[in-house]
Amino acid sequence: MRGKHPLTDDSLLHSLVAHALLDCDFVKKQIHDGCNRRSQTKAILPKLRTRPMELLSGLMIKVKHNALDTIFPVTFQALKRTGIEIPLFAAYTFKYQRLSANSKLSWYDKATNFLSFLNQYQIANPTKAGLLITDLANHEKTLWDIRNSSARSKIIASAGHRSRANNSLLNQLMIGKLLPHVSDRAKHCYFEHCNPYEVSKNLEMELASLPTRKNNPCHLIYMSNMHDAEIAVIKIDALAALLVDLSNGKRSLKAIMNILDSFTGKDAVRCSAKQIASLYLTLAEKQIISFCDSVAHQDRS
Repeated sequence: MRGKHPLTDDSLLHSLVAHALLDCDFVKKQIHDGCNRRSQTKAILPKLRTRPMELLSGLMIKVKHNALDTIFPVTFQALKRTGIEIPLFAAYTFKYQRLSANSKLSWYDKATNFLSFLNQYQIANPTKAGLLITDLANHEKTLWDIRNSSARSKIIASAGHRSRANNSLLNQLMIGKLLPHVSDRAKHCYFEHCNPYEVSKNLEMELASLPTRKNNPCHLIYMSNMHDAEIAVIKIDALAALLVDLSNGKRSLKAIMNILDSFTGKDAVRCSAKQIASLYLTLAEKQIISFCDSVAHQDRS
């Protein structure tokens, strides 16, 4: 009875590499469990260079995500320009293999999972370029989500007073007759490292590099248009962003001032009620904020 032909060193090496590409921890597990391996395998394992295989796995995973350049066009461009594209996907290989092991991922799942990994990876392994690219990716995902929101077609003009700055609105806001609330069309996002909207525009115009300036945090408001796919991106300062976050249509100007007065240290806000009311009117002119009657709110409550 003829036995099986023993594996040659080359065929065994090919087998080990193939397994390693499908399971990024394969070689490490083989080395760790070496006492249970046959001598032929033990002899070859130390010769394997794991980093090139990790990078090749990263390239394979990147190819599986190529369709995501519709969501992350500038992000993927920046990853390639900075040379961190393949190393990043190599680092993502383990998580991606686990996520996709038991179910077929939709391309939207892939986008969400990749962005989640990118955020976590840059917290654990921060680099200047990586942090800027992470802001870019979050910016592009926000734009895509707004454009494709199922609620987009349901956006209607906010009811209540027109957002025209005048003394009447100012007075009514000051005495609590009007309550500020964020427009249904507005979404506020904070970016810690850069203004991704400006960076994105520069990269789209083929400017060669990411900005080198130290962290430049910014607040952006994304304003969707119910008539077309156009999205306005408006930069606001930290105080305006805070007012947007506090405006839920239930708080009066006095209640909001009480919250602002409770801040201490570097977060302290030293503005009069009239200054805050004027800032609200400026936000209303940009249609970021609208107003509702306090009496109507009480009736609904």
